[in-house]
Amino acid sequence: MRHPATINLIYPGNIVTYRGTPTAVSGSAATGGRVHIVKRSETLIGIFGANGWQRVAQLNNLANPNLIYPGQRLRY
Repeated sequence: MRHPATINLIYPGNIVTYRGTPTAVSGSAATGGRVHIVKRSETLIGIFGANGWQRVAQLNNLANPNLIYPGQRLRY
């Protein structure tokens, strides 16, 4: 494993450990800041299940929950 020369440089495969207070990078405290990036051929029900897709659709203000795109970032 390579160790970065500075804290601003990391490499694929490096393990980064953070011992500070968790902060939300995206989303809000209510969502925990979790984000799923949609992959090709995924559906809301396939990603979040029969009991979770409606909440995610509402949280992301999706006008049509049957229409999501690869690369789209979904907060949950």
